[in-house]
Amino acid sequence: MSWPRRRFSAIAFLLSLVITVLACSGEAKQGERQSSTSTSRVLYADSVVATTSPVQAAQITVNASASYDAASRYWTYSYSITNDAGSLNVLDRFAISPVRRPAQVSAPPHWVVFHGSDGDSNAVVWSVKDLGPAPQGWNGLDLFVGPYHLQPGQTLDGFVIRSLQEPNSIPYYAQAFDTLEAGGEDEVPSPPTIFNQGVTGLTLGPLFSSVVGANNDGTGAARIEFRAPVPNPSSGTVTVSYYLGHAAHVRLSVYDVAGRLVKVLRDARLPQGLYSTTWSGVSGDGKRAAAGVYFYRLTADDQVIGSRKVVLIR
Repeated sequence: MSWPRRRFSAIAFLLSLVITVLACSGEAKQGERQSSTSTSRVLYADSVVATTSPVQAAQITVNASASYDAASRYWTYSYSITNDAGSLNVLDRFAISPVRRPAQVSAPPHWVVFHGSDGDSNAVVWSVKDLGPAPQGWNGLDLFVGPYHLQPGQTLDGFVIRSLQEPNSIPYYAQAFDTLEAGGEDEVPSPPTIFNQGVTGLTLGPLFSSVVGANNDGTGAARIEFRAPVPNPSSGTVTVSYYLGHAAHVRLSVYDVAGRLVKVLRDARLPQGLYSTTWSGVSGDGKRAAAGVYFYRLTADDQVIGSRKVVLIR
């Protein structure tokens, strides 16, 4: 072999060696990045390592009321949440949005409330704060269900907003415990928020665009008004509102077209005010109601106020 040909072969060999070394180095660095990402255990208060069941496994009923104080010109919005017996998960968070910055917000014991949380600057968000004692063998990293999460079949009240804004029908969001994945590091998506994955419906809340200091002139103080359900037809949650011009014992029930009781949504004595109740299309025994026509029936002090028809589509 001549010298130029030997020199060319040597150069080709050296170039091949350099390319191989660089390729191996790149693969090693890429492997290191993948390893550091895949073994990430960073957790957030609203995230867990693995999704164990879809958020649809939660079924909730929200009762809401709005009362007006003419002296202070403030509205007080109170919410009672029932995690229906048919749910397969505990409730971890509850939110109302959009809401102007309220004058005051309150949370049930062992829960905490924020305004402007979860990536939405106009949201009021409640979440479980106290997880209680850790379970035996806890690894110090994973979140766990505590005694103050709302269990299936339980009802919790104490969710309160005090605002100058008058009532309107606005969205609520509810989040089950184990539906969010960990994330937020490099190359790892941030955990989805309650507004992206939460169960949602309509309830009473402060009208975001209303004039501050709305007046209540007191007209119709003795009347009882039963409003139409929305949305109608519905493939999910239906909301019905009613106004009590005076305190009364209220019973709100759902019946099928044959007149059979499907579910009692509310049975309590309530003061004067505007109220809202959601129905997720689930019967009293936790079964999903079939598609068809249903009727809300409202009584006050054992007197029938009226009925409202709603159509469920599946």
